[in-house]
Amino acid sequence: MGEPDERFEAIGRGLLNIEGLPVYRDKVGCIGTPTSDEERTKITMTTSYLLIIINGYSGKTGLQEAVDYPVELLKKYAEAIGIHIILR
Repeated sequence: MGEPDERFEAIGRGLLNIEGLPVYRDKVGCIGTPTSDEERTKITMTTSYLLIIINGYSGKTGLQEAVDYPVELLKKYAEAIGIHIILR
């Protein structure tokens, strides 16, 4: 959960108040929320690793299709290799 006065700079949106919102974190800090990603973790021309988090708000219904689509695009347009999928 986002902490009071926690710094979160959303990509293209500036500083956001994330207090009380679900937050994904790595060892450095926030990486995103279900509605916005953090500026620090955006994709650039030098990006070599990518984490995609898909929230299944309807349970598992449609989840496989939601996973397959970006995987297909990454393979087709970014020549992605070494894709690992974890469904929970």
